[in-house]
Amino acid sequence: MSSKLNHQVRLAARPEGLPKESDWQFTEEKLPVLKDGELLVKNHYISIDPAMRGWMNDADTYVPRLQLGDVMRALTVGGGIDSRNTVFTKGEFVAGAGGMQEYSVF
Repeated sequence: MSSKLNHQVRLAARPEGLPKESDWQFTEEKLPVLKDGELLVKNHYISIDPAMRGWMNDADTYVPRLQLGDVMRALTVGGGIDSRNTVFTKGEFVAGAGGMQEYSVF
């Protein structure tokens, strides 16, 4: 699985006003080798919510602020494509805080 690439959206700068393209960094990295208990999910849906704008500020809200370089926080729905988890198996769909990326590890 580690030869595939994960495409990610990361916070590059703290926006002033509306976010702009330079506030983002588009990255790719190899998928990790799963550890016991982990599930690799290919994200099919990523939620874009107004609260995300507050997470980009340099202040904590009801959740800690994003750090520069972090994958943008987002809720996701996707299908398991590899599993070392005893509860979730390959092929199952899951929802969680997978972030703005093509693949997530839960």
